[in-house]
Amino acid sequence: MLKIQDLSFAYHQKDLLKNIHLELKNQAFIGILGPNGSGKSTLLKLILKNLSPNKGEISLFNTNIKDFSLKEFAKICGFVPQKSELNTPLKVIDVLLMSKYANLK
Repeated sequence: MLKIQDLSFAYHQKDLLKNIHLELKNQAFIGILGPNGSGKSTLLKLILKNLSPNKGEISLFNTNIKDFSLKEFAKICGFVPQKSELNTPLKVIDVLLMSKYANLK
C-alpha cells in the first residue's frame, strides 16, 4: 500500500506540490493527469526517492520510504522511463532481464 500524507514540495520558494494526500491499496492501478508543469513528474520523483519533500510523509507498506535503504527500496520499487537513457544496442527484454541480477554482489 502507498500512502501520502500532507506532502509538500517547493523549489526556489515556489510551491510545486502543496498538502497532497493519497492512499492506494495493493495492486491499485491509477493514472495521474494534469497540464504541463502541474507536478506529475515531481510527485513521481518524490515517491521514487529522487527528491525529498519539504513537508509530509510517503509510506510504502506502512514504512516511511526514508527508512528503506536504497538496496531495500530497489527490491520493491522500479521505474521505466518513457525515454530510454541507455545508449546501448540492448533489446527491451535484455534490459528487463537485467533487473533479475540487480541484487547480486
